[in-house]
Amino acid sequence: MAGEEDGNMKALENEMKNLSLNINAAITRMDRVADLVTANTIAIAKVGTNQDNMTKDIDDLEVKVNGWNSINSVGVVIASTVAAIGTWLKS
Repeated sequence: MAGEEDGNMKALENEMKNLSLNINAAITRMDRVADLVTANTIAIAKVGTNQDNMTKDIDDLEVKVNGWNSINSVGVVIASTVAAIGTWLKS
């Protein structure tokens, strides 16, 4: 009986050792997943920052274009006025 108990004890110790190894492997995998999540979160934050910067650049460009449109409109009014005066002076 003592030999059987020793065998059972060894089997139990082996099972506990294997379980410990499996737990350590699972913890290692979980750490890797956590690192990947962190890296992806950082990458997503950078994309968001880039999008915010692009939106600001687009808004700045829109303001410039609207300014150019106003200047062009004034130029058209001046050109039309000069042309009308020229036509009036010829007649």
